Formats: sequence, structure tokens, C-alpha cells
Amino acid sequence: MNKDFVYGKLGNERARNLVPRLKKLIESAREERVPIIYVGDAHLPTDPEMRVWGEHSMKGTEGAQVVDELRPKGVITCLRRGRATHFMKLA
Repeated sequence: MNKDFVYGKLGNERARNLVPRLKKLIESAREERVPIIYVGDAHLPTDPEMRVWGEHSMKGTEGAQVVDELRPKGVITCLRRGRATHFMKLA
């Protein structure tokens, strides 16, 4: 989860309440050696989404980083995106 979705521009209590649950899930996956893939926003000012939600998770900013509690550890895969989903065109 990007910082802007938890504590920043689009943050809310519901997102903050998810962090401990996600942390527990990630820790369990690590213990079982399940691959973890992080996907997060990294927007440019020209992204169409900016018209709807305003600037958030801008590429290169602190708000686009993973929240400290869920920070990736070790060898991981981290995908950055500027649209609704990385996997949309794979189906």
C-alpha cells in the first residue's frame, strides 16, 4: 500500500485498519516462502487519473512509497504503475 493511500492525500481510517492485517498476511507468506509481488502507483502529472482523484502517489515522491509497516524485505518483485491495473490486458 502506498503511503498516499494510507496516510496521505487519499488516506482514510479503513486503509489504516488494513495495514496490520496485511502485515500479518505478508509475514505468513514469507514464512511459507510464497512469492510476494508489490504493485503500487507511480503517477505522472499527465496521467488521466489525476483528473478524477487529483495528484497522489506521484512518481519519485514519498507518497508513492510502500508504507513503512509493509516495506519489502529481501528479494522481491515491485511493479510501479500509472493506470488502474498491471494485469488488465493479460486476460
